[in-house]
Amino acid sequence: MPTNISWVTNLDGTHGESWNPLVGCEKESAGCKLCYAKTVYERFNKGKFHHGIRLYENRWITPNKWKKPRAIFTGSMTDWFQPGMEKGHIHRMLNTVENNPKHQFLLLTKRPYRMSRLSWKRPFPENLATGVTVENNEVLEERLFQLELTRSEFKFISFEPLLEDVSQQLEKYFTDYEWLVNIPNWAIIGGESGQGCRPMNPQWVANLINILESHSIPVFFKQYGGFPDPRVTREFQGKTYNAIPYWD
Repeated sequence: MPTNISWVTNLDGTHGESWNPLVGCEKESAGCKLCYAKTVYERFNKGKFHHGIRLYENRWITPNKWKKPRAIFTGSMTDWFQPGMEKGHIHRMLNTVENNPKHQFLLLTKRPYRMSRLSWKRPFPENLATGVTVENNEVLEERLFQLELTRSEFKFISFEPLLEDVSQQLEKYFTDYEWLVNIPNWAIIGGESGQGCRPMNPQWVANLINILESHSIPVFFKQYGGFPDPRVTREFQGKTYNAIPYWD
């Protein structure tokens, strides 16, 4: 299904795809409060999003049908590494990625401990970009450490929703683990959106961009956020941060 998520972009600049053979997730941390997947699911379906994982068998073969190379966000309506996800489903996803090398798949999780362990038992395909969400200082060190341990060709961080200034903690992490860190390949920054969203201070963004750029990490600024969103803009302080390095 075509996606409007701006950082999922095909080689020609058109919108990429989302691929969701499984739907459903349990809340994990503060960033889950206004889960957009929950909002989307419950708008169009009966039942509660957080009550179990639903399998859509007919969707497994969808990437095989796309002839042109595409960027594909896999699991935008779930978390592949949540505790309730069966190992068989994860391996089936990895098989599909492996069998479609012309596509670039992107995966985002808030449970990287399970992802990192699996990556040492089974090498991840080169066309799978693995990312973690870091919304605040509480989760930063553990999630980045587990991302570091993940055997993956392309790693990224999503600072969305950005709920506080994480720049000092991020720099401390890079300093403390200087002997270990493989710098992530990419970072996404965005504010929370939806009714009741928590505001993002532009100074947090400026501080974070400074740290990321000092470590040569390409930045994609997605949105300020808000509800209703009066500032739907890709610009931050007069500049568009539009890095899409996973096709490089």
